[in-house]
Amino acid sequence: MELRSLRYFLAVIDEGTFRRAAQTLRITQPPLSREIRRMERELGVELFDRAHQPVALTAAGRSLEADARAVLARLDSAVEAARRAAIGRAQLTLGFLGAAANGLLPPTVRRFRTLYPDAHLVLEEHESGLAQLEHLRDHRIDLALVREPVNDSALHCELIVDEAFIAIVPSDHRLAGSSEPLSVSDLAGEPFVFWSRDNAPNPFDAAMAMFRDRGLDMPIVQEALGVQTVLGLVAAGIGVSLLPQSVRALNRHGTATRPLVSPGPTIPLYAVWRAESNSQPLVSILQILREVALDIGG
Repeated sequence: MELRSLRYFLAVIDEGTFRRAAQTLRITQPPLSREIRRMERELGVELFDRAHQPVALTAAGRSLEADARAVLARLDSAVEAARRAAIGRAQLTLGFLGAAANGLLPPTVRRFRTLYPDAHLVLEEHESGLAQLEHLRDHRIDLALVREPVNDSALHCELIVDEAFIAIVPSDHRLAGSSEPLSVSDLAGEPFVFWSRDNAPNPFDAAMAMFRDRGLDMPIVQEALGVQTVLGLVAAGIGVSLLPQSVRALNRHGTATRPLVSPGPTIPLYAVWRAESNSQPLVSILQILREVALDIGG
């Protein structure tokens, strides 16, 4: 009997129907049903009473369930132990932009350090994606989190999360007193504090296009490098801004946040690493990044 069969069997139990189990497993229902039937023929028993909805276990199914869960738990434990042993005291250096530290990075780092306490994770903040890519090519970092996609055969690039923009306004601004979504016209003509295009061309172009496509202006009166600087300038009343929705977690004094009417522009975050890299720490943290992105709805 294959381990996959046991996972399919338990998914049907946990979800209560073959349809929902197939959705959870990200397969179609017919292959799932065929695999369960194959198991039953191999064992010579029926595992489910299909006359009931949700499906009910037979006596044979209840007997198999406990052992199946124990087998898979032991397997998962063995796999994790092997990964920890492979990582050992290895070092992984992760480069990131300041904005990534607000949403994706904290739970990723906590989960990695919990799973691999002996691994040495080094974090390096960079002001631009270009600087990170230079460090990546020079083997000074192992993984970069950047805002721009990378087209380089020597590097792998994967979209990890795509966040919505939100509006940031001074707390005493006319737009600060509500939590309702703002339209683009609500922000038209406001002075903006925004990233330099040299540091973030895609977010810059997306924001400008949102206004230009509606025949409106987005006058930028002050450029800034990092999220904290943008927030500080907004709090000082220099202007308003657009930032990833994860900055809400900062709760910066002197600013207020407003969502934008959907659909609005988004701001992606990519993971980039050297194509020849396949170390266990790198593989593990990439998987954790994907899981965290799903958890936060990215």
